[in-house]
Amino acid sequence: MECSWSDLSNFISKRDGDLDTLIAAHNKYLNHITSRGLLASSGSQSLLTKLLRIFDSILSFKLIMDRLYSSYDEEFKKQQDWQGKVYKRTKAVSGQLLFFLH
Repeated sequence: MECSWSDLSNFISKRDGDLDTLIAAHNKYLNHITSRGLLASSGSQSLLTKLLRIFDSILSFKLIMDRLYSSYDEEFKKQQDWQGKVYKRTKAVSGQLLFFLH
């Protein structure tokens, strides 16, 4: 694993290529450590399958959380805008009342 990480780190430090070549180098790194690690051995395919399902679940959860945060952020901004408008109207009305009372 260390050798594979060293190869990837060296590639990154050279800053050669574009994003696609970086992604390809990262995929090569992942394939290399998977194929050389225990996950690719003949008896552990079920473990690999379980881990891939877990990673898929994690990614799905992340997407859901991103959407939830985005919705919350939009609603929060709407509330702030609405409260700002209410404050301005209240201030304007109270200013008019003070003018009429004098």
